[in-house]
Amino acid sequence: MKRLITTLAVLFLISAPAFALSDEQYLELKKFPGFAAADQKLTQAYNEAEKVMDKSEFEALRESQRDWIAGQRDIRAETFIRDNYSIADAYTRVTLERAESILARIRTIQNRVVDDAGIDDIAGEYAYSESELSMRLSLMIRDESLFEVSFAGRGSRMVMYGYLKPGDKTATFNDDWGDQAVLTFQYPDTVSVKVNDTFKDAFDADGTYKRIKENNN
Repeated sequence: MKRLITTLAVLFLISAPAFALSDEQYLELKKFPGFAAADQKLTQAYNEAEKVMDKSEFEALRESQRDWIAGQRDIRAETFIRDNYSIADAYTRVTLERAESILARIRTIQNRVVDDAGIDDIAGEYAYSESELSMRLSLMIRDESLFEVSFAGRGSRMVMYGYLKPGDKTATFNDDWGDQAVLTFQYPDTVSVKVNDTFKDAFDADGTYKRIKENNN
């Protein structure tokens, strides 16, 4: 590890007066577990942003990411280095900041999408499959904000009821036997499900469900 730190120090000493992370220095930094984890988190956040953002939003992010790599990252890291952070710790912190910034933008977009979605846009058929488990979720409007959710899988079917209003991101559904399911709407076509232990006595419906057809009600 001392040799790696010395290598980084030498690489920075022979660079321009202001810190500027070269490709070689970046590869050296990736040998530090902390920086490698931060860099992976940033990559995952960036890839997730591409799935969530529309074309113009992601193009703007792409441009800002280029600017960040080209200089903003180094300027920010230099402030930590001058506060006696090691080079590796400085770039780890800066990279984590960038990842959290992108993740915050993703959460804002996800919340906006759910807030803007009408009740009719949320109702519909969803499916979840993992290994041998295949589940279907049907979400139907019964009376204004009253919804019926039914789960089908492994030869069983359970029907529950709950209230869901425009803008709600999470809703709890119950039946008369103590079964409970919490639905969290992440995107217009995605809903995650968490059920209680009583529900799991019949089958475990936990998972992320994707819309399989539009609601025709």
